[in-house]
Formats: sequence, C-alpha cells, structure tokens
Amino acid sequence: MQGRLRDLRSYSSYGLDLSLTATGVAKYDHHKEHFEGWLIRSQPPGFRRPYEHIERLIKIRDRVLRVIPDRVLVVVEAPAYRSQVGLHERSGVWWMVVAGLLEKRCEIVEVAPATRAKYVTGNGRADKKAVVKAVNSLYRLPNPVTDDNLADAVTLSAMGLRLMGVPVERVRSKRSAEFEERLQVVRRGL
Repeated sequence: MQGRLRDLRSYSSYGLDLSLTATGVAKYDHHKEHFEGWLIRSQPPGFRRPYEHIERLIKIRDRVLRVIPDRVLVVVEAPAYRSQVGLHERSGVWWMVVAGLLEKRCEIVEVAPATRAKYVTGNGRADKKAVVKAVNSLYRLPNPVTDDNLADAVTLSAMGLRLMGVPVERVRSKRSAEFEERLQVVRRGL
C-alpha cells in the first residue's frame, strides 16, 4: 500500500465517516482552499422487515458512491464495535460501501476512531464536541462544522492529505511535527 500512496498526490483525499443516520463525507478543494462536505441522512425503516433494512443500506451505499469519484484516496473510519445497537446493520453498510469503493478503484485507508480523535485533538478519547471544536479551529471551512459526522470526515480527509504529503492544518511548523507523529500509527498500518 505504501508504494501506491506515492502516486496519490494528484488524487483527492476523501474522508468518510459511515453512519446509519448521518454519514459524513468530506474532501479538500485545492482551488477554493477549503473543505467541502456532505451529510447523507437516512431514517430507520418503520416495519423492520429484512428487505427494508437492505434497501436502506443500498440507498446509503449508492449515495456515498455518487459523491466519491473513481480512483481517489478514501480514508474511512473503521467500525466501532463498542455499541451493540445497530451493530449488524452498521457492519453491513460499512462492507457494502468499501466494496463499492474498491470496485471504483479507490485506495482505502482505515483509521480507528481513537486514532482519528487523537490526530485532530491530541486526545484519543476526545468527545464529539472537542472534535468539532478542533476541526473548526484547524481547517479552512466555508461554514463552521456543527455535525460530528462531518467533523470526523474532514479530519479523515486531512489525514489522507498529510499521508500524501500535502498537509492542510493551519498550524506553525512546530505543531505540524505533532500531526506527523500522530499519523505514524496509520503509516505503520499501510
């Protein structure tokens, strides 16, 4: 995988925080010099029949695949299995989307939730509010981010850009070294 990352400079880096209710997708627009983001919302089915569940997952997958183009780097948050609610469906949508991205010849990098939180805040146990606050202070955004799924997606996209050698955090060089250090756990996994 590391050899393939050398060629990704010309690619875009998309951050993807998959969720059953509000999936966050973000990418950095190099021309506008700020992040763009999308929230893909989904409501649980009312009757809870198997075909309704799969229809919901397919809709989420299809909407994500429409937003993310072919042959880009996608940094996706790895599944968090700490909660049992919706575990089966979350795993299903995660694999469906990742399989679709691979079919589109995207490069996939998985990042654990704690690694993502530590990257942006310095604390792997940072809560959602701390992540949103850090994203709004570190990155150029057309509007402040208020949704934690979108904040996670922005962070994941920024991690991908740094992996490609194009950091976008608005920090002094001393702090930039901290971000490089935080990214080492991801680099070791490539």
